[in-house]
Amino acid sequence: MRRYISIVFKGLTLLVLTATTLSLLEHQLWFCALFSHFRPFYALWLGLALLLLIWQPRKPHVYVALLALLSGLALNLYYVLPQSLFPGIASAAHTSLTPALRITHINLDRHVQDYGPVLAYLRAREDDILLLQEVTPRLLAQLPSALPAYDIIIHKALENSHGSAILRHRQRPITVLAKQEWHLPASSLRPLLSVQLSYAGQNIQVLSLHTTRPRLAFNFEDKAWFTGFYQNEELAAVAAWSREQQAQGLSTLILGDFNTTPWAGNFQYFLQQGQLQDAARPWGWHATWPSPLPVLPIDLCSHSADLRVNSYQIGPHNSGDHRALHIQL
Repeated sequence: MRRYISIVFKGLTLLVLTATTLSLLEHQLWFCALFSHFRPFYALWLGLALLLLIWQPRKPHVYVALLALLSGLALNLYYVLPQSLFPGIASAAHTSLTPALRITHINLDRHVQDYGPVLAYLRAREDDILLLQEVTPRLLAQLPSALPAYDIIIHKALENSHGSAILRHRQRPITVLAKQEWHLPASSLRPLLSVQLSYAGQNIQVLSLHTTRPRLAFNFEDKAWFTGFYQNEELAAVAAWSREQQAQGLSTLILGDFNTTPWAGNFQYFLQQGQLQDAARPWGWHATWPSPLPVLPIDLCSHSADLRVNSYQIGPHNSGDHRALHIQL
């Protein structure tokens, strides 16, 4: 039995090392991008394997294994730790909004039959702005009675997962300057909603982002087997949109279901190209999916350098497959 466990453990460790190596090719090979999302778990497994191997007799093959484990562990920690533990570098100048603007994003899951618990949770919090995703016509009809303190600024209710809505608490001193539906890129069938808000003398452009989930699915129009390619196009288009908003002098805030992780290459490239900062970086690793036992942070927030998020929290499990993301700006 002990020998069998040893063989299984070594086999799994070899698989983790292989996945770690393949994750380095995420920009070159489509399937390698999927491996990059699980780097924290690779690090945990390789750390455990390293501790066990240290106590083994010193033989040539043990030294080779130690080197491989150390390399794999260091590689995964290199990507994960900056987004999980170490505070980000604060901008020299920040906009001060007093009191803080409280914003909640949540993917409500269109398959949920009873929205009562999650709507009661949102009603009790009384945040200033709500960004709701996977809004269906059935859910939209419930919002006025379930959230009576809120005005629906803009909505696009759909039967598929593309629906969304943005709500404003009517007792807050927030002025809506503009609202718009975007398709980023222009060929995208998924509508993205934005609102331009004026709060405490500051104009802020807020975008509710929901990108395509990476998966194997043949797209007859694009002749592609992997939707992650299209997700990269979406992120590139949103990054260009962010630069345009900032060029117009607008503070920019993007929240939503990114369907990627903070340490993934496409998200880091998105931040760089969009001139954005990861709001979660000073606050550590906040997993949002799957909701009952969240392991991956795929609901994310990014913002222009003139803004600062002074609170970043994840809500409890209510219903659906995502937990809410709460920020204070």
